[in-house]
Amino acid sequence: MGVPKFVLGRHLLAAATPGGGLGANLILSPNGPYTSANWSGAAVTETTGQTDPLSGTSASLLTDTVTNTQHYIGLAAPVSFLASQKYLLTYYVKPGTWAGIVSFATGLGGTAYLEFDCTAHTAADGGGNAVSSPQATLVGNGFYKVTGTFVNVTGGNASAFLGFSHQAGPYAGSNQNFTLWGVAIQTSS
Repeated sequence: MGVPKFVLGRHLLAAATPGGGLGANLILSPNGPYTSANWSGAAVTETTGQTDPLSGTSASLLTDTVTNTQHYIGLAAPVSFLASQKYLLTYYVKPGTWAGIVSFATGLGGTAYLEFDCTAHTAADGGGNAVSSPQATLVGNGFYKVTGTFVNVTGGNASAFLGFSHQAGPYAGSNQNFTLWGVAIQTSS
């Protein structure tokens, strides 16, 4: 059975397993550039035009700046969440020189942290709103598809952040990097 593909904006995402793709229930797909109108960078520089999992050039290399602060990108507009709704978080990451954790955080009633360890190449729940079934699957060109689900406790609007560490306060950046592609949030059953 072939791998289904879905067009989201200008990015083509491939599902790691048949039936596991992103569909009509997608509520967030503002992909890169990540430090433009959809996303804002905090002590992060972006180099666009990087090779993506499907051999295109729509991925972005994110590099922490040499500043003692938090290093992340944040969604410019909040995401609207429904109370007691299950959501699927997805992002694709290619480890670079950054040997730490890449953390995707969002949600209300307890933040959900879906983390990827750039050294061990594993996904984990980082605490907060208990991410279920975290997975990291190698999908192509050195990228890992990182997925996990969480149930949003309360309804309302919340921000989404993707950063260079888990809930860690400021740290001194050292021009470390990873490549990012295909960030998404979708409702799940």
